[in-house]
Amino acid sequence: MGEHGDSQFTAWSTVSLGGKPFARFLADNQDRFASVSTTEIEEKTRTRGNEIVAAKGGTNFGIASTVAGIVQTILWDERRIVPVSTLLDGEYGEHDVFLGVPTELRANGANEIVELDLSEDERAKLHHSADSCVNTARGCCDSRRHHAETTPTAGRRPRRHVAARREVFEDRFITQRSIDTINRAHDAGMQFAIATARPVSTGLQFAEKLPVDAVIYLNGALIDFDPAHSDFDLLTSGATPADENHLIKIGFSSRRACEVCLFLLDRMPGLKLGIVMNDVRYTNFDVRVYWKTQAFQYTNFHDVPEGVADKITIFPEPEQWNELRALIPPDFDISISEGVMWMLMNPQANKEHALHLLCERLDVPLEQTAAFGDDLIDINMMSESGRGVAVANANPKVLSIADEICPSNNEDGVAQWIEAQLAEPVETREHAKIELVLNRGYALNRCSKDKLNSRLEA
Repeated sequence: MGEHGDSQFTAWSTVSLGGKPFARFLADNQDRFASVSTTEIEEKTRTRGNEIVAAKGGTNFGIASTVAGIVQTILWDERRIVPVSTLLDGEYGEHDVFLGVPTELRANGANEIVELDLSEDERAKLHHSADSCVNTARGCCDSRRHHAETTPTAGRRPRRHVAARREVFEDRFITQRSIDTINRAHDAGMQFAIATARPVSTGLQFAEKLPVDAVIYLNGALIDFDPAHSDFDLLTSGATPADENHLIKIGFSSRRACEVCLFLLDRMPGLKLGIVMNDVRYTNFDVRVYWKTQAFQYTNFHDVPEGVADKITIFPEPEQWNELRALIPPDFDISISEGVMWMLMNPQANKEHALHLLCERLDVPLEQTAAFGDDLIDINMMSESGRGVAVANANPKVLSIADEICPSNNEDGVAQWIEAQLAEPVETREHAKIELVLNRGYALNRCSKDKLNSRLEA
């Protein structure tokens, strides 16, 4: 249900098998289905489209088959109930938004919406999905308006495309339980920081909802030590605040970034790549292939403004990997996102280095910290911290190095862990002074050039 995208979800409370609620069916058949995870099923379904696109370049055949079935149902007046994107007018408490919900299809089209009795959590997910659709639509409208205003004469492509600056690439949300728990813990004396690989445009929304003492963006390329006095414009301006201790930026000169990009293009013409700086992507291709709402500028890498770049992004084809790896300059570390996007970053732009800076700035011993994580990019930070806590649905390698495992993020696992610490008597409580709250970002695997080479060879 919901959008056809990252915020779609399964209403498991409405699913039955053999007349039994699905949860009850699994519980009664543990001997046969102990390995079945509804969370894993839902996540695989949500991301399957990306896997298909990565494998064969598109999902047109599946879409065509689905459309053919819908057309047949309408033409033959089959009166089938199918999940289709339908305008909601009060159903589920939503208005003026199209969402995928069970709908009876007849000769007149969407004849009637079948409103399910959703659980409280499922209803919250539906509302979140609706908000995501509305925000994305607004971003597209803003982008179209800007495009119309900046379209040059015929035969030339637009110089700049700008989508809504605060739209999200991958939708994740923080539950009210987590917000309330972190607020209680902060009131009890715990300090919190967010550590994420996300840029400001998609990470700031989390900082605005939590009582955070610091925020680590871009995997450590930007660290904000005064989030209460920060906003989007300040964090992406490239300017140094009056308080020089407010922000730390760990990148490299845009001039050096352009040199690298031009070098790579000379050796590999047609390579898709770009420079990320101040939340703008200076690229030689249309980034909307990968992100629908990200700000970008076309460039030939001779006109990128002076400043401190956060990273170089590269989108090589699989057959280009071996050639590309041999060309990466030694003054960069490599991160690979979702097996698609290569990121060249300052070797000190990582979460574990940010953790050390955080402890130094807040005068907290490293052994009195706890770090929460779920993906490979979190391993080094979790290992460095006093207590590395993995959510139950984390990458298996993360689970293997964790000091503790809390319930999954879909079950408010971090909130449950913190609640347990708060429940301990004050005189025996061994809670960390800093909790690093890691929202689920992109699956990043940071490694050195040598490590990357060995992994590729393996």
